[in-house]
Amino acid sequence: MAVDDQPQTSGATTALAYVILRWTPDDGSAHVQESQAFSRGLSMQVDSVLGMTTSQASAAGLLGLVLGSSVGALALVTRRSHGVALDVTKAVRPNGSLAIEPQPGIRLTDDEQQMLRTLFRKYARVSVEREFRSGYSGARTLLCLPVRSDGRSDAYTIAKMGERLSIEREFGNYETFVKDTLPPVTARIQEPPVTQMPIGVSSQAVLRYTFIGEPGQMPKSLRESLLADPDPALLRKLFDTFGPNWWLQRKPRSFRLSQEYDRLLPSHFVVEPITGSARTAKVLKGDMQPFDLEIELGDQVTLRDFPTVEPRPDGWSYSLTGFATNGQPPLRLRVNSSVEPRKSGQLYRVVGTRETLLRDFTRGLDLLGLSDPLTKLEKTEHRTIAGSESPIHGDLNLENVLVGPGGFVWLIDFANTRDGHPLFDFARLEAELISQIAAPQLSAPAFVALMQRLAARPTSATALESISDDSMRVGALIAAARDMAHQCLFNPLQPREYWLALYMACLGALKFTNLDTHQRHLLYLTAAHVSEQI
Repeated sequence: MAVDDQPQTSGATTALAYVILRWTPDDGSAHVQESQAFSRGLSMQVDSVLGMTTSQASAAGLLGLVLGSSVGALALVTRRSHGVALDVTKAVRPNGSLAIEPQPGIRLTDDEQQMLRTLFRKYARVSVEREFRSGYSGARTLLCLPVRSDGRSDAYTIAKMGERLSIEREFGNYETFVKDTLPPVTARIQEPPVTQMPIGVSSQAVLRYTFIGEPGQMPKSLRESLLADPDPALLRKLFDTFGPNWWLQRKPRSFRLSQEYDRLLPSHFVVEPITGSARTAKVLKGDMQPFDLEIELGDQVTLRDFPTVEPRPDGWSYSLTGFATNGQPPLRLRVNSSVEPRKSGQLYRVVGTRETLLRDFTRGLDLLGLSDPLTKLEKTEHRTIAGSESPIHGDLNLENVLVGPGGFVWLIDFANTRDGHPLFDFARLEAELISQIAAPQLSAPAFVALMQRLAARPTSATALESISDDSMRVGALIAAARDMAHQCLFNPLQPREYWLALYMACLGALKFTNLDTHQRHLLYLTAAHVSEQI
């Protein structure tokens, strides 16, 4: 709504109030439509504002505008610099007398111990019973037993600690997508994240999840459970528990593949700081589209206007993320420096591109007669998908699913939870089954033979006849994951929607530093096999 004709003097005046509706196309085209929904003339009597004359009121308004703009700009810069608002995390004083008792084999840094003293500040001691691997984020997930000063123990709880920005994002996603959506069996966040007082003294924060399980019986990750007993029923139970409130709550959506899946792949460029003059350097800005850039190895660049700057889990590099514009994914950089990249005019050299990184990950791996999937990557990312959108976990790896007594399953780690392509989760899950379950049991040729059988009859039990026991067990798990994905296809007769997702998930998983050569080999072979289906 707008009001025309501002009064310049006191007395009677006439104003026009009107409402205009504007439709702007999502594709960024220039065809904008407007329609006036309301218009009315108003008669007003202007006296004074808070006893001030018109000139005094105007001066006060101008001063307020300047001050408000300054404060707003400062808040915007702060928010862009850190990616999320800083008031999400509560800074509290740690309990210096809290005794921390980790089980053998669990080592905690001084900063991590301070986080536990902050989280459990009301207790006398805390026993750290076990650690769950937290996927690839660098966070730590600990099962803890807090004990009061009178010796009474409270319930087991799960402490998740990591970079403050990631922990804050996880809490925000939980509030938006999990708290009022998933069934009661979901682990619950008990309070907003906390960090050591004063805020900024530590880059870490910690969350506290409820623990779901039976006394004396510790849960396992889904990876541990499937290695011990590769039962597809666990995967089906996962879908039956969370599917109705998440993946099956779908609505149609067409999108470019890169909008959803580019985030899985390595950064577009890797740069490192150098000395020299920046006058002739190319500029990388946060609003640039990554596929339109002519940047090569060795180029000198400066960086500008990246709204999100976050430390990486390795502790010596940073991730910079730009803006998603016009259906394109944001430009993403990795800066190899332990110093936060804030200095204006700092000069950098390009030491890696996405292509060189992926080539390094796959160097020397035999494709066993299959075509190279990397040659199709850029063209594939531009494909348009007729799919759907639903709430998704966003990082459905085998460490983020916990299994309790009786095969009871629940989810943790909502740092990447959002509305997205439901097949994203199942493609990530299958990539995990390949690297964590198939790789320890199958050779590369045996795995390719299994993939060919499953592709021919992906949901048929006869696809697994006359093969080794190991291949049969792995094949049953992969078939179960694909059956989950099949239920979320936009068109059940067109599985290409899932093959595209799996292709991107397998290539993206190549970047994880905890994988060995054989694990990467099977992921590479899967991407090569699937690329022939798309």
